[in-house]
Amino acid sequence: MKLATWLTCAAGLAVGAIASPTLASLPASDNADDAAYAGGWNAGTNGGSGWFPWVMNVDQAGGFAGTFQAGAGNGDLNNIKSPNNAWGMYGNNNGVQKVAAYRRLTGDAFNTNNLVNGQTITIFQENGSIQSGGFVGMSFGAANLATTDPFSGGLVGTPNGQSTFGFFGGDANYRLTDADGALDTGIPFTDAGLRVDFQLLNSNLGSYNLTVTRLSDSMVFNFNNRHINGGIDSIGLYSYDAEFNDQFFNSVSIVPTPASIGVLGLGGLLAARRRRR
Repeated sequence: MKLATWLTCAAGLAVGAIASPTLASLPASDNADDAAYAGGWNAGTNGGSGWFPWVMNVDQAGGFAGTFQAGAGNGDLNNIKSPNNAWGMYGNNNGVQKVAAYRRLTGDAFNTNNLVNGQTITIFQENGSIQSGGFVGMSFGAANLATTDPFSGGLVGTPNGQSTFGFFGGDANYRLTDADGALDTGIPFTDAGLRVDFQLLNSNLGSYNLTVTRLSDSMVFNFNNRHINGGIDSIGLYSYDAEFNDQFFNSVSIVPTPASIGVLGLGGLLAARRRRR
């Protein structure tokens, strides 16, 4: 499915679902073409709906790192524009060059901002080559929003968040790390972009599915019944000493469970029936 078509479908689901007060975690959506990013992708910008503003952390001791609004003029950006822009990260020069961007869910009227069973977070990622010892990727979970590191102790240790997916410089394939350990996904490096879907299955068991789709050939990779150790209330996007190319993310969204969508539709039909009497 093309990105523009997928965005239209996701927006329709989000608009319909927000009208319901019964969901524990409201749907959310945002992309880099939102007017909120006309002045750049910076700390405190807040496009779309269902999210708190972006929190940015930068560590550039001896190097240069940061975030920017990437458009058609950026030669590294291929397939994840929406349709004109994507969120960009950069890090270069010698020394430390790390940047992280975080987004928390706003939740509902009962202040419940954890993902609920059956809900899915979707993020698009695209990256060029990464130097050995670098990382570009994303995390799902209750992350520490005050760090630039995707893992404790740099790239060694537990994920910052409950589940982390991305590419390590020097590896052949993308890697997934969670409570079950580190997994070589078998997904080879691509600079043409990926769609990543994280679906929470059971919060009590900490189980989830991760589905990764390569945009270049629509190949789908499923990692089912993986496990986390806590709730999912935020996402993190990382560029950690990547060096060689800019990195891009776009079109973050959360859609409700199929059961919730059905309840919303039934509620609308019942309301219409009452009005006709």
